[in-house]
Amino acid sequence: MTYICPVCDEKMSSEKGMNLHQKKEHTEEEIKQAEKEEESSSNESEDTDQEETQKQEKENVTEETEKVDEGETKETKNENENKSETTDTETESQNEVADMEKENENEDTENQTDDQGDETDLSDLGKVKEEINDISESIEEQKQEKEAETETNSKDQEDALNEEEEEVEEMETGNEKVDEDMEIDPSEIDLDDIEIDDDSEDIEDLEVEEPDTEPVQYEDTDIENEMGDLLEKVNEMDEKVAKAVKAKEKRKKAETEVEELKKQKEEMKKNIEKLQKKEVEEKQKLRDIKNKGKKLNVKIHKIEENVTGLEERKKGLKQDISDLREEKKSLKKDIKRISSNMEKLKQNLGELQN
Repeated sequence: MTYICPVCDEKMSSEKGMNLHQKKEHTEEEIKQAEKEEESSSNESEDTDQEETQKQEKENVTEETEKVDEGETKETKNENENKSETTDTETESQNEVADMEKENENEDTENQTDDQGDETDLSDLGKVKEEINDISESIEEQKQEKEAETETNSKDQEDALNEEEEEVEEMETGNEKVDEDMEIDPSEIDLDDIEIDDDSEDIEDLEVEEPDTEPVQYEDTDIENEMGDLLEKVNEMDEKVAKAVKAKEKRKKAETEVEELKKQKEEMKKNIEKLQKKEVEEKQKLRDIKNKGKKLNVKIHKIEENVTGLEERKKGLKQDISDLREEKKSLKKDIKRISSNMEKLKQNLGELQN
């Protein structure tokens, strides 16, 4: 079926195409004037041909009434279908637009929450990293102080022990010399050189004299002096031995302290290694978070592209809705025109019947 434009007499194959053509090429005033002119021309042609048509109308009254009834039913059906289609399309488009806006709002809120969570994670990780650095610095300072203390203590203890060992060695060498001086070799004594006088005869001639009342006083000999010196040396040696024993005990304590300090040092090293591993893990977490942020940025970019596409689609839907409204208006006009023509036909039928 062909449709002819009343303004420029251009032919179209559909009403939609005709409506779009009229919107683009002509104004509503031009269309109304053309329709009025068309109606006036049709009225003039009807007046000229009225006499001829009256005869034909009398013959075809029944046929026209049936056709009118069929046309009315079809028009009402088409009108109802068009109304339902337009309302359905409008509601669907509105629902789609509302759903799209809700989805965009939800995605925006989710992206905002994700960004806030990433920012909080990054700030927390930064604080943790600073704490780790402070702990590692304090541990290194304590380690250096303990190492310095252990070095100084070990040096002092070693010096004291060396001095005490030297004193003990000197004492031992002195004792060996004294023992060598006091020892007498029996092989050096010759029994032949010892003379024993036989004074048995003289003993008989001796007269026993009464002892004197005063005791004999013996003078100190060199042997007694030597014995006193030796006793003093022995006492000194005992004191030095006691000092050496104390020094050995101190040395043992120092060795145990050194071992404990070494153990503490190893524990500190282990703690440092743990902290270093933790630092590496935190750095890896930061890298993962950065990668996640990059992925989120890509996702946001895609969402923005989708939003732009949806906005363009929304504009297209709005344009389609406006086009449908214009078509609805044109359909209403067509319906009014058809109804006016039907009334004219009814009047003509009434006049013919009269």
